Amino acid sequence: MTATGTETTPIFVGIARKADVNRYLAGVAHDEVTDFEVDPVSITSARRTGSETPAPPTDQSFWAARSDTGPGRQAMTWPVKRGDWSVVIMNADGSSSVSAGVSVGAKLGLMLWLGASLVAVGAILAAGGGAAVLVARRTPAPTR
Repeated sequence: MTATGTETTPIFVGIARKADVNRYLAGVAHDEVTDFEVDPVSITSARRTGSETPAPPTDQSFWAARSDTGPGRQAMTWPVKRGDWSVVIMNADGSSSVSAGVSVGAKLGLMLWLGASLVAVGAILAAGGGAAVLVARRTPAPTR
């Protein structure tokens, strides 16, 4: 995951258990993404009201993973684990008005092996089909 903030405002990206994030952001106004679709791209969010300012996220110990904090692009890698997790993107000082571009990617090791296996099976079938065609063309027709 990467998030790119402005050059003047340091940004923070973290992943933590959903319950910990809910406690941390209780009473804080924030937007929560409730659903997103890939094709076509659409995001549904809900506005959570509040008037408190959270403590800086870098001071919290509950993060399972977090990026470096700073202006510009911040990147983070996290091996997915079971459970209810939340991704948080916020200003490093906890202030409001976050402005960031976000991108998320995933590596699926199983898909690599599955794809390679399907290509290998396809190549074997193609070779077998080609050999059958050659044998059929070389075999003379029976004479009467």
